[in-house]
Amino acid sequence: MALFSTWSLLSPPHGGQDRLAVEQFDDRIVFVVADGAGGMGGGAEAAQFICDRAMQCAKASPGNADAWEERLVAFDRELSVSAHGGHAAAVVAEVRNGRVSGASVGDSQAWLIDHEDNVLDLTTHQQRKPLLGSGAARPRAFGPVDMNRRRLLVATDGLFRYAPMDHFACMARVAPAPRAPSTLSDMARLPNGELQDDLAIVVCDEDADLPAVLRDIDAHLPHAQRGDPISCFHLAQHYENLDQPAAATHWFERAVEAGSTEACYDAGVAYARGHGVARDYARANHYYRLGAERGCALALNNLGYHYESGNRGLVQDPAQALVCYQRAAELGAADGQYNLAVAYQHGLFGLAPDLARAAALYRAAAVGGLPQALVAWGNCVEKGLGVAVDCDKAMASYNNAMNLGYAPGFWRCGLLHELGRGVPQHDGRAVRLYAEAAQHGCPEAMRCLGTMVRAGRGVEADPGLALHWLQRAAEAGDEEARVILGETISQG
Repeated sequence: MALFSTWSLLSPPHGGQDRLAVEQFDDRIVFVVADGAGGMGGGAEAAQFICDRAMQCAKASPGNADAWEERLVAFDRELSVSAHGGHAAAVVAEVRNGRVSGASVGDSQAWLIDHEDNVLDLTTHQQRKPLLGSGAARPRAFGPVDMNRRRLLVATDGLFRYAPMDHFACMARVAPAPRAPSTLSDMARLPNGELQDDLAIVVCDEDADLPAVLRDIDAHLPHAQRGDPISCFHLAQHYENLDQPAAATHWFERAVEAGSTEACYDAGVAYARGHGVARDYARANHYYRLGAERGCALALNNLGYHYESGNRGLVQDPAQALVCYQRAAELGAADGQYNLAVAYQHGLFGLAPDLARAAALYRAAAVGGLPQALVAWGNCVEKGLGVAVDCDKAMASYNNAMNLGYAPGFWRCGLLHELGRGVPQHDGRAVRLYAEAAQHGCPEAMRCLGTMVRAGRGVEADPGLALHWLQRAAEAGDEEARVILGETISQG
């Protein structure tokens, strides 16, 4: 069931002694943070071993508090006779049916933080030593404890040992989930921006109250069965959130039959993506056309995209694509405004390039909260594309994209810090932002991180790590990275 929003940070992103693992299953989510003991060798390997073994167990079956305690005991024995020879602290937490349970050993911690900044330390009774890998570790179980809409924070001691505790719980709670790990990591830094210890941080919010969702389904079902379009649509949304795509698609289609306009878009998406049904572009376009006739802006936008691409059940027709995007934009769809802005910026569909019109449309889509539009609008005001240059507005727009967890937003903020545009030049801050974006799959950030690590700017120079990120960027299609990688290899 897709009931969780989870964000994590590992710093340094490769290397160091800390490791983390997060995996969401149908009805639960499992987190592991492990802190390898330094000074004796094998710590990083031990931490990775614990993460790997915990996820193997999680995939095999759910675990309650006692089960996770027993599993950590078993990991301790396995590590003690393995070739790794390392020791590690660890916390494993599993959230299922609105309750969290798990086990821990060492000095990493798991907190539940409520809306008044009250903290419940789930790991308060854990044994600090001996660590896993010693053969004598004494893991302690915790839970089950009701989440009750509280935020779960799981992290290694590099956070709790060095971050000032004044207002720490408040910052951990109020920071937007996508930004919370980086916000907390900044609290544990020295004035020069360096970390005093490695960090592994996971933040988890519940997106839904399962009992309330099930009660709502029971309330809507009789009305939906009688053909009420609103109840059909609400049922479909609930089943979608519960990761039951076949049931969701069924009720979206029933909602369309009952006269719902907005359900036309969702039914079309279900067939275009094959959610709970066989992928069928003809059926998807049928629903998008119905939505277009009824004035559904999102359906119009997707129909335009299918006309633009020409490989989704429709013959490529730029003129029709433009008409759809224009109507979607007029109806206020941020996606339609964004696609029309791209057309004006680059002169697509027979339009004359018009940067001022493109910037206005990007801004409108950004006001609508579309992450890619926030970055595009920031780019306009950063570089003066159709509007006056204003780096403060650019940074604000990129920050809004970061708050939504959009990786290119982190990358563009990093560029401003690297170049000192609108903010003081700060290589260390740029590297941290690049690393966060790179970990979430942004090719441009991978390339920038690789070049900074290669040159030793904001971070200790590491040719191997630089090569790793440049290779990943090139593999992801970044042309600049391919050029830099070629030059790097030719220079040995």
